[in-house]
Amino acid sequence: MITLANILKAEFADADFEKIKEVLVSHKLHEPITQSLSIINKKLKNLSQEIHNYGVPSISHIASCLLISINEYLKFLDSQNQIAEKESLEYLLGSIFRRCFIMIVDKIPEPTNILFTKALYSSLQDTCTIYKYDFSKLMQFLSINVTANEKQAESISQNVKNVNKTLSRQIPGYVWMGKSDGENEFIKFVKESGICLNEDFNKFHLLFHNPKENLSIDFNNLMHAYTLQFLANLNKSGLITYYGCKGFYQVLQFHVVDFDSLFLHNLTPQRAIDSVKKHPAWIKNSKSFANQFNAFK
Repeated sequence: MITLANILKAEFADADFEKIKEVLVSHKLHEPITQSLSIINKKLKNLSQEIHNYGVPSISHIASCLLISINEYLKFLDSQNQIAEKESLEYLLGSIFRRCFIMIVDKIPEPTNILFTKALYSSLQDTCTIYKYDFSKLMQFLSINVTANEKQAESISQNVKNVNKTLSRQIPGYVWMGKSDGENEFIKFVKESGICLNEDFNKFHLLFHNPKENLSIDFNNLMHAYTLQFLANLNKSGLITYYGCKGFYQVLQFHVVDFDSLFLHNLTPQRAIDSVKKHPAWIKNSKSFANQFNAFK
């Protein structure tokens, strides 16, 4: 069963769930979201019958209804010049709906999950056309990368591992700028944070030792928001610099599996970081990272 609590736990593992719930309640969004999830769960419970009757679970119309009500509310906040509140809510809702989408697709067998994604894509596109919403902006809001054709929708539900190998002919890497005995402590901190899957913190360590090939590092995609917060604070800490590319994040785009899609959500690094700064735990985690990083200088 997909519940709001499960979504929040998966998407905001380090945040105060009750506080997030209070935010949704204060904007009168908690009830429509939970009611929608209730209907979705009924559809998924009768998945075989839904597929038999309609070819895919009939959920797209629910997404369209939510889109209309939420978008109109966000427009209202904008008209009241409550820009900060609107942007914070956009980030929260985008994260919730993205995680919900992932959970739904995970419950639908192949190839029906691809057909479902196409149906959802088409439904949202039509809704945007009728109500004159910006479809591209909606896809960014949901952190879904799209092109003008429907074929792109298939790629949303496919977990294809891809490492960006086109950034530079030189293998990019990092240079440790902290105190000499701080590097190993830093890597220990990376290991304990759970940012890297399995033993890939060892591969992450190799980024600081002139890597000779693509390291194909696996980050923990269940902690993507926390990971981006970690990286944003690391980037401004002065602990490391980079070579072989044009920026801090390009090292990761080269060496980390699916970094663009899973962690940047196909946005530019700057836009992804600007977005994650609206995360409920940004201030708390930034203070924690700053204290930790200062110990390595």
